Amino acid sequence: MPIILPKSDLTEKYTFKTSKKIKKDLKNYAKAKNTTIPKIINKTFEDLFIEKTLTREKNEDIIIPAYIKMTNKEIKQLTDNLKDEKIIIYENEHKKYIHCKNTWYKYLSEVYFNNCLDVWKNDTYQSSMDDRNHEGLAISYAKKRIDYIKIEQYKDDSIFAYAIKKPQAVKQAKKAKNKELIDMINESTPYSFLLNRQMRSTEKRLLNMIKSLKEREKELMKTEKERKNKIDYLKERIIQLESKIEKQ
Repeated sequence: MPIILPKSDLTEKYTFKTSKKIKKDLKNYAKAKNTTIPKIINKTFEDLFIEKTLTREKNEDIIIPAYIKMTNKEIKQLTDNLKDEKIIIYENEHKKYIHCKNTWYKYLSEVYFNNCLDVWKNDTYQSSMDDRNHEGLAISYAKKRIDYIKIEQYKDDSIFAYAIKKPQAVKQAKKAKNKELIDMINESTPYSFLLNRQMRSTEKRLLNMIKSLKEREKELMKTEKERKNKIDYLKERIIQLESKIEKQ
């Protein structure tokens, strides 16, 4: 069955054949959905190509746990606790400890998945490493310091994110030729400055609240004074009237 997509929908025209069963299914599906066969084919191809990664952008929909490599002392303490079963395995619904890359890591924070370390390869952005689909980098301020988080998505779609040093982060960004990411790493603000800025912002907000409360207090005191004056006046009038009645 030759199918020609209308010129109004596409800039180019394609003809291909389908089996009788697919022809029948397409007609029935188009009728059920109150649409046309060319539109169904277009939509099918669009859905198919959604899987192709064409950008290197942060994905706000996928939050992943990030880990940091443990020291030898921490690993020894951990393995001793594992033997005695004196350990909390999960933190914030994530594994508190994980064994990967032949060593132990501990939970650090959550970051958003991204593929900003991918390179353009085979008409799509993907990792330059053969054993991975995508690679990304995130910055975490969770532990009152800057942590650069390397994100790796492997061929089985599993994802592992872990802290690396700033020089490594810069090297990875240069390898991916991602200038915006290089600039972001170099301009990343020390946590102490962010903390001070946050404290100044909080202090300013509190001072504004205090000022507003003091103004409200003045208004209430003024209102209270007026109310007291009215009460005193009424009391005086009552006394005057009672005195008048007694004289009569």
